[in-house]
Amino acid sequence: VLEVEKDGLKIVELAPGATLAQGLALAGGGSEWLVLRGSLRVDAVPLGTLDHHRRAASDDEPLVIGGEHGALVYLRHGGTLALRSATSRADGAAWEDFAPGIRRRVLWQEGTEIGYLARASEGAAVPSHGHHHDEECLMLEGDLFLGDILIREGDFQLAPAGRVHGLVQAGSDCMVYLRGDAELAFDLGEPQEA
Repeated sequence: VLEVEKDGLKIVELAPGATLAQGLALAGGGSEWLVLRGSLRVDAVPLGTLDHHRRAASDDEPLVIGGEHGALVYLRHGGTLALRSATSRADGAAWEDFAPGIRRRVLWQEGTEIGYLARASEGAAVPSHGHHHDEECLMLEGDLFLGDILIREGDFQLAPAGRVHGLVQAGSDCMVYLRGDAELAFDLGEPQEA
């Protein structure tokens, strides 16, 4: 098991068949799981690549078992996460048009906050905008410019609430996990360094 913690989230890599019954300190709060590569089980829920699972708060640690080829997983815990358990499967998932050249797959939404995967074609763009909630951006594939900041596969970027960044443009075909505002804020002023 390899665990890297950054900005309040964890990226966990599990070896094939590895069992993680304790050690993540996930008891007492909800958790969010996005399988970036491979497969695993969280309690009795099997998850494959790009499957997403929210686990309701529990006093018990989850039983986590790596799949046949192991797994690389985005994991977030605590706060108001996962008021109820829910799973979104990659197979047969609905992708909707979001902007020209950009499609998204909503994984969860609670009030004004959302988590989704976005696929963008090279050159696709979203105008300068701000955020009422912190926005997390985890690059899964390709390159993306957030104003003048280039993020690549494996990079993580946080745009704090109230901050504005410039034009967001795909430098190549790309896929990203975004967690933040359900509606982008185009009325927060001039771009600032995020």
